[in-house]
Amino acid sequence: MVLTEGWRVTTYVPGPGTPETVFELETTQRNVTADPLTLTKHIYGGLGFRGLPTWTVDAPLTFVTSEGQLGRKAGDGQRARWFAFAGPTAQGRGGIAILAHPSNVNFPQWTRFNPKDPFVAFTPVHDGPSPSSRIRS
Repeated sequence: MVLTEGWRVTTYVPGPGTPETVFELETTQRNVTADPLTLTKHIYGGLGFRGLPTWTVDAPLTFVTSEGQLGRKAGDGQRARWFAFAGPTAQGRGGIAILAHPSNVNFPQWTRFNPKDPFVAFTPVHDGPSPSSRIRS
């Protein structure tokens, strides 16, 4: 074992009669070895979200970042503090906004908006390792 990971999930009720579900997920990873762990270059990793199977490349999907990039192509591989991803559901539209914490490795995070699949992620080592991508115990 190299890393341990802890999750804290908090749910919120926005108000009576509102259809939204709001939750906060805080993950903490710790190196359990005496040696530093270096995260290598990869376009995936970090925290991801997969949309509905019906969210194909032809579906009217929304991709937007905190930096103003709109669309799957414009937002992919960009640094952002948050992004939102949404599409059609049986009840109307649904989606998710994912916010990166300023203390995250390599903040603001790199985004990954898959060009064909309904998958988005924050990827802390998109451009490769950096001094801040070394996780110490």
